[in-house]
Amino acid sequence: MVSVGQSRARDDRGSATVLALAVLVVVCFGAAIGFAKAQAVLVSRQAAGAADLAALAAAQADVAPCARAASVASANGTTLVECGTDGLDAFVRVEAPAPWLVVRLLNSFGFPAPVIGASARAGQPVSS
Repeated sequence: MVSVGQSRARDDRGSATVLALAVLVVVCFGAAIGFAKAQAVLVSRQAAGAADLAALAAAQADVAPCARAASVASANGTTLVECGTDGLDAFVRVEAPAPWLVVRLLNSFGFPAPVIGASARAGQPVSS
């Protein structure tokens, strides 16, 4: 005769494995989200640096400042989307594509891929 405690122990067999797999899936998903966020922050900072360099290049250019800014932005892996000058000042806006992991995660939930942008302003030094 089987006691109630023994039959219950047989029914629970393998439940720790299922629980461990569920915890593993949650941990892996959290790690993927953390890694995607780190990639997005890195691309955002690279875009900000590219915008700074492009604005400086435009401010220092004697001829065709926006062409110079576009060249510098392209060399830094971004695309110049806006450029202008105001006297001795130059302002630019650049965009960079989102990292692949961010795109895949967002697309899997039905969201469009973001574009990471940055803007900067630079000018000639004012002599007093």
